[in-house]
Amino acid sequence: MPLALRFRRLTLALSLLSGSLFAETTPPDFISVVTEQFPQWDTNHDGTLSAAEIDAAIINSTIQGRNAAALAAIKRAERDPKLQLPPITLDYLKKTASTPAVTGQPNFPRMFKQGCDWLTADTVRDLFVGTPKLETIRQGKMGNCFSLAAVAAVVHRNPEDVTAMFTPEKDGHYRVKFGNRSVLVNGPTDAEIVLGSFNNNAGLWVNLYEKALATAINDAKPTEKQASLPLDAIAKGGSAGTVLAFITGHNVERFSFAYAKDKNVNEATRNQRTDELRHFLTAVVNDHRAMTCGTSTNSSTTPGITLNHAYTILNYDAKTDMVELWNPHGDNFIPKGEAGATNGYPRKNGIFKMPVNDWIMQFSGMACEVAVKKS
Repeated sequence: MPLALRFRRLTLALSLLSGSLFAETTPPDFISVVTEQFPQWDTNHDGTLSAAEIDAAIINSTIQGRNAAALAAIKRAERDPKLQLPPITLDYLKKTASTPAVTGQPNFPRMFKQGCDWLTADTVRDLFVGTPKLETIRQGKMGNCFSLAAVAAVVHRNPEDVTAMFTPEKDGHYRVKFGNRSVLVNGPTDAEIVLGSFNNNAGLWVNLYEKALATAINDAKPTEKQASLPLDAIAKGGSAGTVLAFITGHNVERFSFAYAKDKNVNEATRNQRTDELRHFLTAVVNDHRAMTCGTSTNSSTTPGITLNHAYTILNYDAKTDMVELWNPHGDNFIPKGEAGATNGYPRKNGIFKMPVNDWIMQFSGMACEVAVKKS
């Protein structure tokens, strides 16, 4: 056989082989996944995914990988109060995913890709990888900053206290201790991981904490008010101070910053209250007590400070009069100009510092563990 012909045949064979490999390794898109999986998710086969069917599929551990990412995208859209969805049929999913995204409609392909990327980037399924650290945690697609701020405060105080919360059972369940109580749960499914927080390959403990806390809160509600998916019980906000008390078993005390923004409070009284806050912070830091704080829907005008959001207080330095905080988003921020109340404060992995006088104007208040009396 002539050499040139052999070369052309070899080239064609390689081309066909590479095409076949590409076809096998190219990930399916959202439409392909839902087209294949919809009949399994639609358990009553009425052509529509109900909220109960979606929730049942979310907790199904056999639904994994890209199938779980597609399911989580549908769940995110279904529980988004800003979206008014029609009945979730396969035709609706395909039509919405195949047309350009518009305001008021879910962007299924984008959410699907986010879920796939999440599972690809956070592949470790061990409970812990080393000591729990704030730097690895990123709040996910739920409004549960309050629960993350509380557990992060415990991580900062003593990471071993968080490790001690979790006990693997022989049957594959996990017992998670909150104060004097405990809850028994399965490990998080892939869909629950996509819906929950990201822990940067530092273990499943954050997702398991979210699931256990949500289960405990959900179970405490009257039966008629319980969510079919426990994660929904922490998906729409709450009190970081209340959760801090719940997970530690310790009472909390609060310090409101309302006085700082009250026009009826004179300067002398305002300064006195702020000095009281400084003494309070110093005592709490010296006692190594866990602390949280938060903003309201209208308490902040500073770039980089999230409204209606919970934060962890890491430290107070009396010499510089600065508080150190952690944002559960775990993100970075660089001010456009000089750092301060006007341009914001530099933030890395969610951690930043700001002066007390700025803090009380931008935040609504704080909560901390009550000092444990020594015998």
